[in-house]
Amino acid sequence: MRFSNPGKKETFINKLLERGLMLDEANRQYDAEKYVAEKFTSLMAATYAAGMKITFGTVR
Repeated sequence: MRFSNPGKKETFINKLLERGLMLDEANRQYDAEKYVAEKFTSLMAATYAAGMKITFGTVR
């Protein structure tokens, strides 16, 4: 799985605003997307499940 850089902040945020997010929500989403793109590289194994519910185990 590969996470890509969200691109130009202004463009990314404007698209989120068009979809109904508030400005602070859009900024937080951009920061989160950028952080994930920087931390998770192609050398890391990752599973992405946005609606995943963790029912057992330890999350760190």
